[in-house]
Amino acid sequence: METPPPIPPPLPGATLPPLPNASGELTARPRFDCPSCGGAAEWSPAKQALVCPFCGAVSPMQPGAVGEVREYDLAAALQNIPEA
Repeated sequence: METPPPIPPPLPGATLPPLPNASGELTARPRFDCPSCGGAAEWSPAKQALVCPFCGAVSPMQPGAVGEVREYDLAAALQNIPEA
């Protein structure tokens, strides 16, 4: 089997396109452990469930499992922080 040719260098003066959502800010993805094997389950939009890629366990979404989302006033909370 032949190896592919090397990738040529970019043209002089060419700029690379920006990466999508490349704001430089790091974000964390929530991790959901599989209840069967403990592996990292992944959300399947087609099944509307968490599916484990390791053991195949399917954990359906439980309606009403999420509580109320409460919004707080950040400015007020910052003013109430006790000084050390």
